[in-house]
Amino acid sequence: MAETPGEVTWASLPNKGQLSIVVLARFSEPVVRTSISTYVFYQLRSLDPSRPTDSIVRDAAMLQTVFTLAQGCTAVLWGTLADSARIGRKKVLLISLGGSFLGTLAFGFVRDFRQAVVIRLLEGAVNGNTAMIRTMVSEVVKERRYQAKAFVLMPLAYNIAAIISPMVAGLLADLAGQYPQSFGQLSFFRRFPYAPPAMASASVVLMAFLLVFFKLKETHAVARNNYDLGLDITSRIASLFSLWRQNSHHQSHSVVAQEEADGERDQLLSHEEEIETRLPRNRDEVKARKLPLRRMFTRNLCLTLIAHGIMEGHVAVYNTLWPSFLSDPVANPDKDQIQLPFRFIGGLGLPAKRIAITLAFAGVLGIPLQIFGYSRVVKRLGMMRTWRVFLRGFPLVYFVIPYLSIVPSSSPRPAPRDGPLVWIAIFAAQALMMCSASFAVPSQIVLTNNSSPHPSALGRTHSMAEMICSFTRTVSPTIAGLFYSYGSAHGATGLPWWLMSGVTIFACILSNYVHEGDGHEVKLEGDEE
Repeated sequence: MAETPGEVTWASLPNKGQLSIVVLARFSEPVVRTSISTYVFYQLRSLDPSRPTDSIVRDAAMLQTVFTLAQGCTAVLWGTLADSARIGRKKVLLISLGGSFLGTLAFGFVRDFRQAVVIRLLEGAVNGNTAMIRTMVSEVVKERRYQAKAFVLMPLAYNIAAIISPMVAGLLADLAGQYPQSFGQLSFFRRFPYAPPAMASASVVLMAFLLVFFKLKETHAVARNNYDLGLDITSRIASLFSLWRQNSHHQSHSVVAQEEADGERDQLLSHEEEIETRLPRNRDEVKARKLPLRRMFTRNLCLTLIAHGIMEGHVAVYNTLWPSFLSDPVANPDKDQIQLPFRFIGGLGLPAKRIAITLAFAGVLGIPLQIFGYSRVVKRLGMMRTWRVFLRGFPLVYFVIPYLSIVPSSSPRPAPRDGPLVWIAIFAAQALMMCSASFAVPSQIVLTNNSSPHPSALGRTHSMAEMICSFTRTVSPTIAGLFYSYGSAHGATGLPWWLMSGVTIFACILSNYVHEGDGHEVKLEGDEE
């Protein structure tokens, strides 16, 4: 089918080479996160097999908390450096990827819990990937009509990584224990059983690091003029290959080819000299036109950041409570009193394999929605209306989830819930959740990007959003867990879900006071009209 003029398709996205590198960098982060979460319980248990299970679970949660809090505490620092003309986006991204590579690799070789805490703390402190990647996407793809497709690549990369990485980690973890005949005699695999999945994850991060270093161009308006060692090396290697091809095909014109190569090198050196003489003036200009921190917090930016924090918080709670609710034992009618509509306890009592099926279903459903559905819906409804419409799905799904435990089952209580009605209800709840998240989350990212009050504040805007989201992702699951324990002890397992439904109703109301910015709400002297 011929492409309609002006129609936005995946093939029509601009700067696809640069965008693909940024997407790979985004892909590498959830590869590490989901890989570690797959085996961290067993790795910690292997460090001290005598420790009780609840202590190991608490330690695993602490590692994630340490990482997230460290990431949030340094987010604004990395955003400030990324907005500076001297550092720029690319260097911050390289520092983040380098830290992630070293931290992931080292985590596979930890010998005690304290080492694990230090590694995760340092890795979180240097991790500014998410904010930088979102900033660079908006600068690689500047035109608004392409942003829906460009930004949906970020959660799409996350979903793909969340499906693939746990499977790879599961295959590589404890090879000596899984395949004793093949690996049991090798001391390395016995001493460091969780090094192979860590090395596999680190290799993905290393690949992203190398591509960013050698191929990705700086997107900061002034820092892009700085000397870039990686691009220079790539350019010189390309010139050598070009010269070699010319020599191989035109041996009789070798002198001419050498002169052309010398001319290219002289041109490159003169270009670098031109940059050096131009940089001080550009830096003075950009310093004069850099939005001060005190002028950043416009009404729309503040409301958008609050909405972003709320969304990240309740999605984190869902990701935590959903498997816990599914695995929670079924209420016993002889001991536990059920009084509808609100007084009932218990979950579905599903085994781990069936819980994994529900998680896989969510991932598989989310990918086609984001590839084929998101940009079409945005084109029809617009970014703001898409966000507001699909926010309404969260209160509904959170309200009905507790009632999955009372759906008629083919097995009597207190056996695990099963049967067609139970699974139809589970998949319907998952479908509603994924449909809401697949459209609302990327829209929220775009709106946060566009709420930046000035182009010079774009990195700090995404970093502040990451700082707030890191806080809500850390605190919200803990608070929800306390409410879940309290509700279960007082005959209302659905308490945290219904509270979350109320929070998301507030988010829906708040969305009416947010407007879609243009990324340049505040004008500074010298800005182009």
